[in-house]
Amino acid sequence: MNELNKLANINKVLETDNMRIDKNIIKIRGRTFQISNISSISVYDVDKVKYPEWAIILLLIGIVLLSVNPIIGMLLAVIGGIVIGLVYKENSVSKLRLTLWMNNGEAYSVTSTNIEFLYKVASAIEYCMNESNGYCQIDFKANDITNCNFTVGEYNSVN
Repeated sequence: MNELNKLANINKVLETDNMRIDKNIIKIRGRTFQISNISSISVYDVDKVKYPEWAIILLLIGIVLLSVNPIIGMLLAVIGGIVIGLVYKENSVSKLRLTLWMNNGEAYSVTSTNIEFLYKVASAIEYCMNESNGYCQIDFKANDITNCNFTVGEYNSVN
């Protein structure tokens, strides 16, 4: 699964509030995908961002320079601290990714913090892969699937 995460990280993440499935087409922002070209769908955790070494070094150098040159030391420490704080903030939100793997090897992902919702989206896409007349509107902002001509089932896991 770790290899899958690495592969998906080099592919495109589609930032969107809405996805529309209509028969054999998925529309996400300015992209249109033919469902018959999807080879697989996966849901998994997004890798955490690594803390940049340069920011840690900058923070440490800034702290050391505080006694020699307070202005430069403070500036370096603040820049390093801000970068570390931004990475911490990004990593504190647990994000999950739904990835559409295409027959040509490309992958396109959408992210959410709600794993149950992503499994429902995957279920809706799977239904439309099997039934050529399926359609629905998916709202990622509200974590809601509406205007469907089918019922989206609950995701159940077996331990």
